[in-house]
Amino acid sequence: MKTVAYPKTGVLVHLEIQRGKEGMKGAKYNASIGATAGCTLRCLEACATAEGQQCNGIKGDAWFGSVTCAAELSVQGYEAVLQVKQIPACIPRLLLRSNYRMHQVESKFL
Repeated sequence: MKTVAYPKTGVLVHLEIQRGKEGMKGAKYNASIGATAGCTLRCLEACATAEGQQCNGIKGDAWFGSVTCAAELSVQGYEAVLQVKQIPACIPRLLLRSNYRMHQVESKFL
């Protein structure tokens, strides 16, 4: 099961039951952007706030975070704060390191 909770109250606002790899192949977005990003987008589309308004953003851990997911959420008009572990594959490390040195940020890249 994948769940979405409203951060102000902690109340679950959406639940998606997973049916395994084969069972989820036909799920919306899975064929075009992949299973994890597709699940994230479906959950965000289906949730609403306690006031009944459509959700417009997400905060997610590394399970939710991928470059593909962040890009698709942006294209769809959503805002996202995600932990993205494979970002070095898409952005040169030397560029990141030089930018962090310029701004004196206390982060480490392995």
